This record gives sequence, structure tokens and C-alpha cells, in this order.
Amino acid sequence: MDKELTREIRTYAESLGADVMGVASVEKVEMIIPHDLQKPTKVLPGAKTVVVFGVGMLYGALEGEEVDLMRYMAMETNLKIDRMGFDLAKFIEARGYLAINITSGLPVDFAKREKGMWGYISHRHLAVEAGLGEIGLNNSFLHERFGPRIYLGSVITTAPLEFATEKKEGICLGEDCFLCVEACPAKSLRGDGTNDVAKCRRFAQPYGLARLLRFVRDLSSEGDLEKRKGMLYSLDSFYLWQSLVTRLGVFGGCFECIKVCPVGAKEDVRA
Repeated sequence: MDKELTREIRTYAESLGADVMGVASVEKVEMIIPHDLQKPTKVLPGAKTVVVFGVGMLYGALEGEEVDLMRYMAMETNLKIDRMGFDLAKFIEARGYLAINITSGLPVDFAKREKGMWGYISHRHLAVEAGLGEIGLNNSFLHERFGPRIYLGSVITTAPLEFATEKKEGICLGEDCFLCVEACPAKSLRGDGTNDVAKCRRFAQPYGLARLLRFVRDLSSEGDLEKRKGMLYSLDSFYLWQSLVTRLGVFGGCFECIKVCPVGAKEDVRA
């Protein structure tokens, strides 16, 4: 394992704005990844390790009542992660190894990946294997400092980096808490660490593809001209336009389980 290169990558990731960073072994990851299509070697044959990094959300955005500003914060955080991942991959390739960063959202392969419901890899599971945290009852990744208030990025590489050998456990309070399960507006959390993705998606992606298709279908099938005009100039239409030009509400549309989680809730942002 190349410890010196691992240190260099960590230092560079921190300079880009990463709040946390870890490395996972591809061999170990591929033993636990729940979906065969999400194996790192499917993306990069010969991959040895995955650099996983995270950026904490803005606590100020989560404190208020302006949901659109929360969604804007989520969008900007994910865009930052995508750029950081690309820069990290370039940094690694400049040192003689292959690397590829995996998007935090789009694109996804709609033909092969459960109609877009599966990404190319699972950032959550990779972060667990990288020793950064665990998956909680809300089915989201939990970090001991940020709780669920963190977004993740990953870079798959052929570099033989020093990887984590131990996982972190006991971060989620589990059944002694249950606040996320009770707060979920979609009632999608089952209380055992799994969720009903279809139910969750209606809130997590309020102006995603499903909403857009329904709007187009309803608009095209409406026979009354005045009603069609009303639909065209409705709030739905405006929000869908906004989502198309900004991604706002396409991802990161609901924050209820995140806001109530006590893990990391009292984060000192000056730390």
C-alpha cells in the first residue's frame, strides 16, 4: 500500500474542501455491495481502492423554514462534490494511476439500473467500508460529527492506497431514538434501516422526472383550453422549469429525517 500517496491525496482533498476522507478496499467492497451493477470493477477494471470524501451541509440552511433554500444548498453541495471528485481523479492520474470520479447524481443508466433508481456505485456503502461512519435507520449515511448532514463523493482508482481496516459502529441511536421514522412525511422508513424507495422519491425528488412526466401527460390530455392555460401558468409549471435550469428539487428535496437526527445536531460550525 502506498501510504505516502494516500497522505498526499488526503491533503489535496482537504485543500479542495473535503470535511472527511477515507479509502476503501475494492476487494472488500465487492463482497458487501448489495447490487452487482454497483461494483467498482464494473466501472474501472483493475480498480484496487476507492477514495471516499464528504462535504458537510450548511447548518444555517437547515435551521430555517425556506425549503427551496435547503434544496439550493443541497444542489450546490453536490455540484461542489462533483468538481472535487474530478480534480481528485486528475490528481491521481498525474501520478501514474487510472482514476474516475462517480457523480453524486446524474447521469444514471436508465436502461440497466432499475429505471434510474440505482447509481453507478453506492457512495453510502463505500463510505462505511472506508471507515467514515455507518448507515442509520433512515437508510442514509451517518458520520459521527455531521450525522446525516453530509453528502458524499467517490473516486475509483487503480492506485494501491492505504485503506481502512475497521468500520465505525454505534453512531445511530437506533430503536432508542426512532425520530427519523416518525418524522418521515412519506412514511417510507420501515424502522429496520430500509425504506420504500418509491414512497421516498415523491418527497426526495419533488420535481424530478416522475413529476415532469405526470405534468406533461396531464397537460397533453386536458381537453379544456382554459384549464390547459391554467396548468401552463401554474406553480407546478414554474417549479418544473426551475428544476430544469437549476436541478433544484430534482435531488435533495426533503430534509425531515435529516433535521430531526440528534447525531451531529449540535455541530459547532467553527470547528
